[in-house]
Amino acid sequence: MSDAARPRRWRWIGGVGVVAVGAFALGHLHAGSDAAPAAKGAPPAPGPRLAPAIASAELKAAIAEAVRDELRGARVAPRGPEAETEAEAEAETETEAEAEAVDRAAAAAARGHAVVDAARQAGRWTRDDAAALRAVLPAMTERQRQAVLDALLPAFNRGELKPDYVGPTF
Repeated sequence: MSDAARPRRWRWIGGVGVVAVGAFALGHLHAGSDAAPAAKGAPPAPGPRLAPAIASAELKAAIAEAVRDELRGARVAPRGPEAETEAEAEAETETEAEAEAVDRAAAAAARGHAVVDAARQAGRWTRDDAAALRAVLPAMTERQRQAVLDALLPAFNRGELKPDYVGPTF
């Protein structure tokens, strides 16, 4: 979830918390009333049931405390044009970082293919080739890594590449 959507989610959760606390408190006020339940078929009690004024103050205090608790746990982002600008800047930074990561992976894949191609042309696999490939493999995506290895390993199996050392292939 992006940081731009996070404050909206916390506001929604806070609103749900306020409604839940209010409903809970109203349920207690209603359940605690002295009036006996109406018998089946009896006419309803005249007028609406109102909670005493003191309970309203208690309800407000309970709601205020619940909101404070929610806000303590949530990051409150600034509102207004500055918030939108900050959110856009963060999104742009994330996009730039993703683009840089894609560029680094593509460069690593290109380097890996170049190492394999040069070794295939020479017909031998050296320790330097193995070290160069080992250095760029972690920077590649899984598909890029698989493509480089799909070019390298069959070349060994077909005899196009002969290792000139004893040790790990890459």
